[in-house]
Amino acid sequence: MKNIKFAVLAFGVLGLLGLLVTGGIMEGIKHDTANTVLVLAGFAIPAVLGGLAIKAGLKRPQAGIALAGFALTFVKLRVWQMIKFLSLMPMGLKLAIIASAAGLVVAIVAVAKPEE
Repeated sequence: MKNIKFAVLAFGVLGLLGLLVTGGIMEGIKHDTANTVLVLAGFAIPAVLGGLAIKAGLKRPQAGIALAGFALTFVKLRVWQMIKFLSLMPMGLKLAIIASAAGLVVAIVAVAKPEE
């Protein structure tokens, strides 16, 4: 699984872009700062680890941390409930939800088959 690091990087960046496109980040920080920061960190950490893995490779500990970040966003965004209303959401939130679910799957694969 040599190119899995690019998928981790892509889904982390896609989740961040989705949240920024939505435009509700500043409003979210005003109303619920802790959860907003946790969701942003949940996408930023895998993006950073995927970027760093381009040179050094994505090892199992880094993949585990990326998995924890995507799992955090999966739980905080309540993807299992939101998936029913995906067609009604703004595009940015759709991107964040898809990035969270797909990033979770990719990170599980990265933990199962790390680079040597």
